[in-house]
Amino acid sequence: MLNMEETKLQKRKRKAQNEGNNRLLVSTCADLSDVYMKSGRFQQAIEEFKTLAEVYKLEHNQIEYGKANRAIGEAYLGLHNFKKALEHQKIYLIAHTPRTVQSGRIPSS
Repeated sequence: MLNMEETKLQKRKRKAQNEGNNRLLVSTCADLSDVYMKSGRFQQAIEEFKTLAEVYKLEHNQIEYGKANRAIGEAYLGLHNFKKALEHQKIYLIAHTPRTVQSGRIPSS
C-alpha cells in the first residue's frame, strides 16, 4: 500500500516526465529512491536510481551518473545480488577516475 508521501512523489514524477522537466524528475526520483531504500524496497529503488542514471547520461554528467550507479549497487547489495552490485560499483569508480572526469566520457553500464 502506498503512503501519502509516495503517492505525492509518484504524481510529481509523472508530471516531470510529461513536461520533460529533468530537474524536477531528478529531485523526485532521488526522493522516491530514499523512500524505497528506507523501507527495504530495493527493486523499486533500483528503478528510480536507473532513471537518475539515464537522465545524467543524457546530460553528459559523468560524476552524477557514477553516483547513481553507486546507489544502484548499494540497492543490489540489499537484494544480496553481489554480482550486479559489483558491476554498478565499478561504473561508479570508473566515472570518478581523473582520466574519465577530464575526458567527459560516460562509462558504459
